[in-house]
Amino acid sequence: MMLVLAVLVTVSGVVAADDGSPLPGVTVTLPNATPSRTTVTDANGRYSFVGLSEGTHDLRYELEGLEPGEQRFTATEARTTVPAQQMVVDITYVVTLSCGSSPCSTERPVTAYELPLCDDYVLHTAWIEAAQSADRSAVAILQRRYSETTTFRERHRLAGALLGRVADDREIWEALYAAAETCVLFPRGEEGEHSAAYHAWAAQHGVAADEHWWMSYDALGIASSDPRSRTLLLKALGTGEDGIIAAAIAGLGEQHYEESLPAIEKAILRAPEESRAWVATALFWFGTVRADVLALQYLEGTDRDEYLAARAERNADTLAR
Repeated sequence: MMLVLAVLVTVSGVVAADDGSPLPGVTVTLPNATPSRTTVTDANGRYSFVGLSEGTHDLRYELEGLEPGEQRFTATEARTTVPAQQMVVDITYVVTLSCGSSPCSTERPVTAYELPLCDDYVLHTAWIEAAQSADRSAVAILQRRYSETTTFRERHRLAGALLGRVADDREIWEALYAAAETCVLFPRGEEGEHSAAYHAWAAQHGVAADEHWWMSYDALGIASSDPRSRTLLLKALGTGEDGIIAAAIAGLGEQHYEESLPAIEKAILRAPEESRAWVATALFWFGTVRADVLALQYLEGTDRDEYLAARAERNADTLAR
């Protein structure tokens, strides 16, 4: 009796954005396979499936923020390459972002202080997630995009993703630190007004005072997770501005720098009584009993209940991992 052996093939392909840039992190599925098979594109947008049977197969491509894609191909050779798949930004996703506090815009930015283009934001997010998964190719892409990006907000976001992931991040760190330092050096008054000294500084440097200050505040939030920011964050605790103090506490918490708790307590006590609960809530980022004990001294009623519920959820997530 003659045995007929099934021919198994290896299928590979690549996924790219509409500008030709590779798309990492795309979920590629063979929905009609038995059982269904799934893989994820690497930093070069490449994927492969090994051991498929000859014949016709369907592929589905999915990545949050991009329109899903589909294609059908026929595997006839031991190594089959399917046509490149191009994906574009999902307009409904962009509209959803625009409905709230959107991190991006459908309009191309005119100045460096404006929101980045949503097409760029979505692609950068995919590369950042790939870099966080230790994909060195994605890091290289982010380095190139960092040097090309024109808006402060997106440049700082890419900087945060690159810190600690490139061989020498000193130049990136120094630029981010310099941006973050401005709001700490020039905190606003009780009514949110800028000081005369800051207006003079802004005029000297040829920048729009209010826009540049908020750019600096955004940079502080990103720089604050890096231990090199500790000196700046401790200085921020003494500014007397609630938002800057809360950002500093959150950053020190992310770093798990418990030695800062005495300084944090002093900062909370210096804050107006009506602001203490809000500032103390930032202690959540420590995720420790010492920080919780300090926070709960200033939280009452609903604030206290919400803090405890959030901490319980965080503990449950930690145990689940």
